Amino acid sequence: MKKVIIKKKETFEICDKFYIIKKGKVLLKNIFPNGKIVTNEHWLKPGDLIGQFINHFTLKKIDLPVIEMEVKALEDTVLEEIQLDIKKLKSDSSLNSVLSNFIKLHVFQLLFHFYDTKGYILTVLKLYSDKNSIVSKDDFSVEHLNISKSQFYNVYGQLRKLGYFKEEKRKIYLNLEKANEYLGQFF
Repeated sequence: MKKVIIKKKETFEICDKFYIIKKGKVLLKNIFPNGKIVTNEHWLKPGDLIGQFINHFTLKKIDLPVIEMEVKALEDTVLEEIQLDIKKLKSDSSLNSVLSNFIKLHVFQLLFHFYDTKGYILTVLKLYSDKNSIVSKDDFSVEHLNISKSQFYNVYGQLRKLGYFKEEKRKIYLNLEKANEYLGQFF
């Protein structure tokens, strides 16, 4: 397998390949098309796998930007390229489920940084909505988001007044066309 050596403080762009860290420590940077960079809070160490999994999986109702990934070596590092058959991983229902859940968790963290607060809330509402763009308030809670309650309710109220959704009883009826139009400005 091909090995990549990265000196301390140097960076290396992860393209459509997958690597296992053989030696050293790295931080991952996710680079969005709009120039925003989100660095993971923890480093990866020998034995950890690196790859652009997010670009190979999709989430229902959410268009994800193509996210570039870069590693920064915290110490001299050796990566070894490995061959992963993404189609085979996706066809294994158990493995696909595990990877999809992992990606959903990671995506929620990244979307918080990619969109403004309005876009972030609209995206999360889309993720929680059913095929008719309806969100059950029994399933959705402000605790599901990475923002304070006061910030959420302030922006949520603005979105409701602007017609992005309406509420009736315990349901949120998302105006999907309007939400998609707003979210489209970020791509």
